[in-house]
Amino acid sequence: MSILSTNYGIGSFWREIGFKENNWGFKNLISWKGHNTVRFNGIDLEAPAAAAIALSPDSEHIFTVCLNHTLRVWNFNTGAVGIQIDLLGENERDPQKAAQYFIGPSQPVLMQIVDIQGVGEGDLYYVVTYSPKRHQFKFWGIKDANDAKLGIRDVHSDISFIPPVDELMNTTVWNLEEFYIKASPGWRGAEIWIRARSGPTSNIYSLKFDLHKEQKEIENTWKNDWVSVDSGPLTVEGLRLDPSNPGEADAQDPTIHNPSVTERWLEFLFYPGRFTLASLETALYVYRRGLDEKKVANISSKAPLKERICVVIASNIALRNRSSASMDFDEYESNLGVQWQIFYGLVKDVHKRRGEALSLVFDQDTDIPWLLLSDYISAVRKCSEIETLCSNSGVLTTIDQPSGPLARALQDDYSQDIARLLNAAKLFRKSFPASFNHTFRLAVRTEVLQTQLLSVPDRMEAFDQSCNLCTQVTDDDLNKLTETLGLDFQDLTNELFSAVIQRLGQEEQGRGTLKKQITRCGLSALTRISQESSQLHFDILLDLLAIVVFMALDLDKDDLSDEFDPSELYVEIINQLKDYSVLTWLSGTPRSRPVPPNRNAGKWDSQLLKDGSTAKTGFPPVSQTVLEGICGVYCFDFSFPRGPQSEILTYWARMWTSEPFRNQQYDNITANVMSFLLLRKDFDLASDFIRFLPESNWASYLHARLYLAKGEFGLASAKFKRAAFKLCEKSHHPN
Repeated sequence: MSILSTNYGIGSFWREIGFKENNWGFKNLISWKGHNTVRFNGIDLEAPAAAAIALSPDSEHIFTVCLNHTLRVWNFNTGAVGIQIDLLGENERDPQKAAQYFIGPSQPVLMQIVDIQGVGEGDLYYVVTYSPKRHQFKFWGIKDANDAKLGIRDVHSDISFIPPVDELMNTTVWNLEEFYIKASPGWRGAEIWIRARSGPTSNIYSLKFDLHKEQKEIENTWKNDWVSVDSGPLTVEGLRLDPSNPGEADAQDPTIHNPSVTERWLEFLFYPGRFTLASLETALYVYRRGLDEKKVANISSKAPLKERICVVIASNIALRNRSSASMDFDEYESNLGVQWQIFYGLVKDVHKRRGEALSLVFDQDTDIPWLLLSDYISAVRKCSEIETLCSNSGVLTTIDQPSGPLARALQDDYSQDIARLLNAAKLFRKSFPASFNHTFRLAVRTEVLQTQLLSVPDRMEAFDQSCNLCTQVTDDDLNKLTETLGLDFQDLTNELFSAVIQRLGQEEQGRGTLKKQITRCGLSALTRISQESSQLHFDILLDLLAIVVFMALDLDKDDLSDEFDPSELYVEIINQLKDYSVLTWLSGTPRSRPVPPNRNAGKWDSQLLKDGSTAKTGFPPVSQTVLEGICGVYCFDFSFPRGPQSEILTYWARMWTSEPFRNQQYDNITANVMSFLLLRKDFDLASDFIRFLPESNWASYLHARLYLAKGEFGLASAKFKRAAFKLCEKSHHPN
């Protein structure tokens, strides 16, 4: 074995160090088999060849895991072999049998050295090895790496440290891609992260354990306390479950034409952060290759991507129906939907390829794992409690008392009842046809945006009539609701519903603010988390609204709790939906920004966040969401708690998105957003956002400013007069 080493610095050079085994050899163990090699990429590798290598913390020894399933230690100065042991400690039991197993040279990770001292055993440091033979880990305490007999000990040799991936992934065929051990002195609060692959599926799991606990406790921990990392909403499966995905709508549903099929697909495909422009361009290129280029409508390659996609897909419809004399609108929309499905299939394939997991790495300085994928990186963060409840609702609704990491992630004893309510409300609304859910969302949008003149009971009646909610519920639906709820309707009180809504927010923690500036990468991460959480919270509120309206209008009062006040809950949920409607629009609406003229790495991000540069630089504009443009400079305007960055990242994003709504009324928030858009001359975005403005004098003035900017002087004059008359009243000027 040869190793190249160098000292860092200017003028440093590499030197080669050779390590050779002495009397011990693979041939001596099974000489009757002859010369044994492992073939890899057309090369015959010797059985003792190193598959993994690491340097000891004192830089005195080199640890290697060899292809013949052996941990071997070399003295760095003398080249002599010290410790030499089978990865599972089976040398003394049956060395010939142990030597017959060979590790595949493509196995990515086999060993990690943990530089912490033991407690009471004299261990200087530890070596953690992984054996693909049984998917088993071993923890080796190193006392003297030169002493082959007494210099190493197998920590808990009577425990098989095997992660239950068979059960977690529901498969018996899997491979460990990476693992990482995070440990503190004494092995208290140790943590292991692994990435396992079975076919195309790659999952990440973590476990917290104490290596010096009793045997039964350690075995129970390794069997039952693993935590799975959710793959997120950007996977192919996550996109399929997305309510905004037009591909999952019923093609025969007439509501798919309002808005049109094309509008819905463009909104879905160009949602910020969902698909890259490169993916859409690639899918368009492949789609065009399947058409007759001579018959496709000519369009400049410099035209906007949206326009080019629409023209190509519409041209394909025209080509396929050229022989038809006429085509009605519904038939055209149906054919258009088919072509959009074909195009989305190409987008999905490209997106899947760029999202293939390549490696799991761990940042020791910030205590945060990172997943490296084919085309981007993703930080692994801790879920909020509401995310934990939704992700584990199936478990929480079927057990009496949670335990392990799931129990520690819950806030209080109320959490399990909240999980039951969330699960039942979700399944209740999900049981209705897609056409109803579309109508339901339109009714919610109308209720949220319109001026309220009716009493709350009358509003609930009108809401039910607009979407026919109660008529959708059959006896079977009611029985399923009761069964999944796991509670009596008498147990559903305002306190329980309010506890759900309270958990959607984030309370400030820690002391003092940080005087730092966020980078574009950090801001993009916050925006991505904000998009995920705001969409989840919005859907939760829709679920709660459906079940509250149904209970209020369709169930007998004798079946309900005396502490259930549907009018109070209805107002609270609608007010929350108003806030989240604005937040969803802000985080999901892109806007282009010119690149600041000074592209200095230390100044560019600050200029971008201040939104003050309009100079032409020759660079393409930067796309960001409206939320980033408005709130990007407020990322550190609140205190931060201490803890791992994986936990702080979730807290940070939740605080950032809730900050604008914390000390301001809805009217002021919408007015500030509208003023920002008018100031930046984003008149198209302002025209879209104007629907959120309530009926007020200041809103009339903002309407007038928008009409004036768009050249609609008659409407601007009328709005100015209306605003001026009210704003000039004496009651508005007490001084």
